[in-house]
Order: sequence, then C-alpha cells, then structure tokens
Amino acid sequence: MGAVSEEQITSAIAAQWSVPVFRLDPSQVPEAAQFLPVALMERYKMLPVHFVKQTNKLHLAFAQVVDHSILYAIQQMLGVTTEACIADESALVRVVGSAAHQERPAEYVLNSLSGTELVSMIAGYALRLRSERISAANCNDQIWVRAVSRPSIATHFLASIATLPPAALGLDEY
Repeated sequence: MGAVSEEQITSAIAAQWSVPVFRLDPSQVPEAAQFLPVALMERYKMLPVHFVKQTNKLHLAFAQVVDHSILYAIQQMLGVTTEACIADESALVRVVGSAAHQERPAEYVLNSLSGTELVSMIAGYALRLRSERISAANCNDQIWVRAVSRPSIATHFLASIATLPPAALGLDEY
C-alpha cells in the first residue's frame, strides 16, 4: 500500500470545496498577509495569499475547511471581495508562523473581558489613535474589531466571546 502525499490530499480537498489549489512557497510570507490579524489566520488555518487592487479581490488560502462565515466577515471588514483556495497545510502553518514574527499592524487579543470592559478599552484606543473608522464583525467565537487611523494604519482587536453573546455588543450573528 502506497502512502498518499500531502499534495494529493490538498488536491482532493480543493476538489471537494470546488476551489483551486494554491501552491504556497513556505519560505515567503505573501504581502497580503498584512490584511488580517495573525490570531484569525491561526484560528481558521487560512492565509491571505494575493490581493488584486484593480478588482479589489483578496485571495485566501485555507488548509482544509473553507469557512464562508469568515470570508463574509473579511469582506465586510475590509470592503473587498474574497476568493477561497486550498494550500498544503504544512506550508500554510509554516507561513502563518513566519507572519507572526514580521512587523505588522498593531494587534491585540483581548480575553476575559466583560462586554463593558471590551467596549471601554476599544473606545479608549480608538480615541487615542484618532481613529477615522471602527468596524466590528462576529467571527464565530471571537469579535474582530478594526480601528483605522489613516488609510495605511489599522489596529486590530480580537476578543474571545465564549461567554459573551454578540447581542451584548449590538452585533448580529451570520
């Protein structure tokens, strides 16, 4: 009996999801990785691999499961259209790990906060940063908040909401 290669598994998963395979270079972090917080990339085993400015389309590689709710959240938060693809899991995990060690927009993971504390903390940061826009999205068990100070500067907040229903922050589930 022959073993199945990771490439064959990736191709089968891509066929199951009806999406293309993206051959990821595990030694290079795509520039598009700057679009999302590392914690979201790790949680969903995904990586922004390419951004087409002319069409405003962000291509995201997933390791195994294409999560349409996170694709929708990304579209709403960034104002882009998204396109899913599948990449080899080992390469994707390696690149996401490398992305975590690069200089990135500010990212904060906030856990164990009440709804009031979370809103107060984010509002405080937004005021200090003189944010022009604040966006929030429910990402299953987390809330992703993005505060934009200038077109090129965004601050990301991720908060665990295992015990905090989205309605507590006025967000709808999708």
